[in-house]
Amino acid sequence: MYMILSCLQIHLDRVPPEAIFVENQSLHTRENAEYVLTWLKRYHLSHVILVTSPFHQLRTYLTFAKVFQLHGIEITNYYADTGEWHPVSWFLSKEHRKLVNSEVERIKLYKAKGDLL
Repeated sequence: MYMILSCLQIHLDRVPPEAIFVENQSLHTRENAEYVLTWLKRYHLSHVILVTSPFHQLRTYLTFAKVFQLHGIEITNYYADTGEWHPVSWFLSKEHRKLVNSEVERIKLYKAKGDLL
């Protein structure tokens, strides 16, 4: 059984509804990972498919990996289709460059706090 965390739209035609858990109470990425870990432990799950926007994936993965590292939880990273974002041409958009720069700054902050693997 897999647990799916969604920050954006999930393609429900590919995943049975009973396998989808959406955590929407957290205020930041580390808290999100901690809440998900609670669910994983409660349901004795050892694999999560982490779904988030492409520009947010690295920080999300590193944060979840840090929280899960002592629990043997496997993470499969999967990016959500954001419509406008494309992994090959994102840098052509000023808005997308700002998003990436913002993520780079957050990665630095999270790393300094010890929240990243």
